[in-house]
Amino acid sequence: MIYIEEKLFEKQLELLSFFNSPEKLDLIIWFFPETKLRTICGLTLAPKDLVEGEQITTYGDGFKPKKTRKVKFTSDLLIKIKASSKAIQENCDSLALYPHGEKKWLVCMIEHEGICLVSDNSFIEALLSKGFNASLEKPEWW
Repeated sequence: MIYIEEKLFEKQLELLSFFNSPEKLDLIIWFFPETKLRTICGLTLAPKDLVEGEQITTYGDGFKPKKTRKVKFTSDLLIKIKASSKAIQENCDSLALYPHGEKKWLVCMIEHEGICLVSDNSFIEALLSKGFNASLEKPEWW
């Protein structure tokens, strides 16, 4: 696992974009448990029992968080995410990218924690060369 400490929303989105060039990944937006929103960035909630991708955050009470449907992560969607940054920061637990057809996430941003995760360690050198604060060691606070 690669850990990237980054508090700036825009830099976290840069990381997602880094992995999605060319546009080849899918996105799921995961909501906080208490969120009342039913849509975000033009995306609607997925049915509760639909499993299109592995969730990022687990909850001690077994709660299954709400999520959007899995959609192709495009540059147009990235523009909508940037325009909805306040709503995302207030209502979303994480944004995760998945390779097409897979349920295991590749990269996720957890904005409120100031951290991004990459499941594949082979990206460490490329991330460091692009200036991301990447480490194979998890932060002490994590």
